[in-house]
Amino acid sequence: MTKSSHKYAIAEERLSEDDDFFENLAIKESDLSPNKLYYRDDVRKIWLYQANCLELMDAIIAKYPLGKFDMIFADPPYFLSNGGISCQAGKMVSVNKGAWDKSRGAELNHEFNTEWLKRCQKLLRPNGTLWVSGTHHVIYSVGYAMQQLGMKILNDIIWEKPNPLPSFSRKYFTYSPATVF
Repeated sequence: MTKSSHKYAIAEERLSEDDDFFENLAIKESDLSPNKLYYRDDVRKIWLYQANCLELMDAIIAKYPLGKFDMIFADPPYFLSNGGISCQAGKMVSVNKGAWDKSRGAELNHEFNTEWLKRCQKLLRPNGTLWVSGTHHVIYSVGYAMQQLGMKILNDIIWEKPNPLPSFSRKYFTYSPATVF
């Protein structure tokens, strides 16, 4: 067996060793989330949940206290659901995404960011990596929380959105980037 095919076999083994846990993971519905399996691909062993991230991560940590994942990609709430409006496909639409996206003030927003990042640290294997996406509304709190938790920010990637929302008031520049680190 070649070295590369050996690594692939180990990765396949890791994926299949605990299929039942993720396939049957169930968390009670809450005010903030239906906590349900949203998408499933058995061939690629992908299970996507629409869930309260803290509750879901706590359930996984309980099963895997030494970590489970080599990589986590997170797109946390931007806390922008404030009763405002935006334009989508030429129509005025509400910016409210749900109670989970409402700001509770800078301190509580930062506390939430710190809590989900702590759980990510527990879920990652020792050499795991975390990618976080966000706009200026949240990314600086995330970066500060990462530093407080002893994480290293290795890269700052700017994703330029080719079709950003317009600035209705014409008082601000059109905001087209998102930051990933």
